[in-house]
Amino acid sequence: MNVSDCPDIMTPRHVAKLLGISEQTVRRQINLGEIPGFRIGRNLFVPKKHFLDLIDGGQSQGVR
Repeated sequence: MNVSDCPDIMTPRHVAKLLGISEQTVRRQINLGEIPGFRIGRNLFVPKKHFLDLIDGGQSQGVR
């Protein structure tokens, strides 16, 4: 899967496939604020722009 193939508002499944981690890990990271996201009802979403900003920031600053 490629980021450009993802919708502007991604689900934890999209993010999990892009990062190679489980959906549960993505959900936990969203709930902890480690991945920027929001909830509508019981569903979690991640804006693609915020995800790209997170990834870009992590690459330019190095792994912590």
